[in-house]
Amino acid sequence: NHGIFGSQHEKTLPGRFVAPPTPLEILEAAHEMVVSEKVEGSCTACVVTLDQHLRQLTYANLGDGGVLVLRHIDAAVSGSAMRSASKGKGNGAKTCRSSLQVAFLSQQQLHSFNRPYQLGYDDPKHYAKSPSGPPTFDQPRDANVTGIATRPGDLVLVATDGLYDNVEL
Repeated sequence: NHGIFGSQHEKTLPGRFVAPPTPLEILEAAHEMVVSEKVEGSCTACVVTLDQHLRQLTYANLGDGGVLVLRHIDAAVSGSAMRSASKGKGNGAKTCRSSLQVAFLSQQQLHSFNRPYQLGYDDPKHYAKSPSGPPTFDQPRDANVTGIATRPGDLVLVATDGLYDNVEL
């Protein structure tokens, strides 16, 4: 986002190539804005970037969402979930299915069952008289940050636990 990162890079490196922000830097900047503006609430987060030249997917995932990479194995055309191919002649023609296989699945981050890591903010004033104090939230530095190589035709799915809890992989 040039609104958050563009001007600061231009001032420090005028006329030079500047690498785009990493997923963790984006997550940190967003978290800093939430806290500085005292936006109350919490959420899980997954930020993904894709470098098409290096074919590198990089992500910062905090919580029970994540990244799934599906790869075609033995597909005639990458990016096609199914292909038709005639095997034999006449009535004996068969349709072949290309197989999609899980090439990568990120790991969920849970403190315990149904308690995912979360970023958040809650005004401490609400808990002035509470013996337990305000709730504690996780920090961007707690995110799982990973890079993986991709191939042409890979299908990348970034999803919340709403998908991962309800679809068997």
